[in-house]
Amino acid sequence: MQHGEIGTINKDGKQVGGFRDWTLDVIVEEITTGIHRDYISQKVKAHAKRFWLLEPIGTDKYMCIFYQHLGDDIIPLFQNELKVNIPNGIEIDKYVDTQLEMEG
Repeated sequence: MQHGEIGTINKDGKQVGGFRDWTLDVIVEEITTGIHRDYISQKVKAHAKRFWLLEPIGTDKYMCIFYQHLGDDIIPLFQNELKVNIPNGIEIDKYVDTQLEMEG
């Protein structure tokens, strides 16, 4: 399980929201061909403690990018298209102190 501070929710190359204080759990499958070994993500579950939306989002999958500090830099740690489960009644351009769930 990974932990981080910030992430973004993106659609068609545009940021439509973001999240803070996240945990990420990725289940991978190992595929071996001869001496070559690859890992493919099979299931992803993520939670964030806070989030915000820059525009309304629907039930589509969104490119979620999870960032982590490395020294003085913030680097992308993981990205994947995930279903974002937004609670009902969330206002746009408001920082929401409610858990956000993402899965794919």
